[in-house]
Amino acid sequence: MAASGIAGTTKVLDGWLKAVARSKVRGSDIQMTSLPNPTTGKEHAMQTEHAKPGPDGRIVIPANLRHELGFKPGDALVLESDCDSLLVRSFDAVIRETQEYIRQFPAGGSEVDALIAERRAEAAVELAAEREADARARGE
Repeated sequence: MAASGIAGTTKVLDGWLKAVARSKVRGSDIQMTSLPNPTTGKEHAMQTEHAKPGPDGRIVIPANLRHELGFKPGDALVLESDCDSLLVRSFDAVIRETQEYIRQFPAGGSEVDALIAERRAEAAVELAAEREADARARGE
């Protein structure tokens, strides 16, 4: 669900920014609606800031957004692209989201491990049957 929420939120933001660019309407003239947070699903007011990459490609994240997102100097960030937009999240948030996703699966092994064990047991039975048939054929 989080992935689709992120994509949906990103598409809404992209559409809004493109509409602002086409209409030359200032951001303060547009009413913003609350959007679901892609990670928590809770409604929140979206903040929009503008930035331009410098000559070396760096983008400065405005202080109010850094504060809201809890980004501190030296934090590891994860950048995700869907070809027309960029999502910036903290590494810790990505780890938490991944751990939440993994928790939905039963502990103590995976279905793949169970399938491999089942196939090995079947192979052992088949091998024993072949050896028994070979032994009978040789008259043992």
